[in-house]
Amino acid sequence: MTERTKNIALLSILIALVEIGITVPAVANDNFEEIRCAKNGAPTYLLAHGLSGSPYEFHFIAREIIKNNQDHGVWRTQVAKIGTIEKRAGELNDFMGKAQAICDTPERSVVAIGYSKGGLDLRTIVGSYKTKNLLKAVFTIATPHLGHAGACNASDMEGVYDLCGHLDDPGKASPMMDFNKRHPASEFAAAGIPLNLYYFECQEGNDGVVAVKSQKWDGADSSYLTVINGGTGWHEVKNHSSETPENCQKQQSCEPELCNSSLIGEIMSKYQSTIAVSRN
Repeated sequence: MTERTKNIALLSILIALVEIGITVPAVANDNFEEIRCAKNGAPTYLLAHGLSGSPYEFHFIAREIIKNNQDHGVWRTQVAKIGTIEKRAGELNDFMGKAQAICDTPERSVVAIGYSKGGLDLRTIVGSYKTKNLLKAVFTIATPHLGHAGACNASDMEGVYDLCGHLDDPGKASPMMDFNKRHPASEFAAAGIPLNLYYFECQEGNDGVVAVKSQKWDGADSSYLTVINGGTGWHEVKNHSSETPENCQKQQSCEPELCNSSLIGEIMSKYQSTIAVSRN
């Protein structure tokens, strides 16, 4: 067997694994992609990780989705851990295009869930990329929509300073003020994509990292912004390979936000109601 024949055979095997929903690691540890294609008209869930994070942040939720229905699709990938919103969104867009081509995914069939900065990446997709046409709904979990005051001190760190937002002085110029001007909530209304926010609080006024007032994005128009009350949660998942909420490491009395069984249940339930409304 020639080297070219071996490469073709290996590529065929990888494509086959992707088509039946097997995760194909690109690099050991946390840098991998999962393209599990939906079947029989079931939805696909796109999971977008946070700053300095990885697809493993969503390990528990991804497995919960599949346990709920084997026909559901799951997409997750590694984007720049420390990178600007624009850079990460561009990489996410490229992945969405690749996954759509592999799975032949129809428009309005992908439910996107963004954790922390991943929610801002998804807002950029809706405002700037044609892959938004794949989206049926967007959910953000503990996303700093109004920014983080601490990020204003990281001016020399790409991908951190762009989260700078002056919550105590919202009229003060900042990267997040500029971002929200470029990507207002009205972009979701124009695209016909429901936007739903989950917010969490562990310590007083924040979830250990992101202020509740930033997670809520209070300035958005409530006519097309659905704010779903979050529960007590902690902005970190230390045991990414955990299969059960009980095995997730807790901080004080707070369960990590992405190890919450009821969270994905509510998201999936909300998506089903969204379908029902769109068909009337």
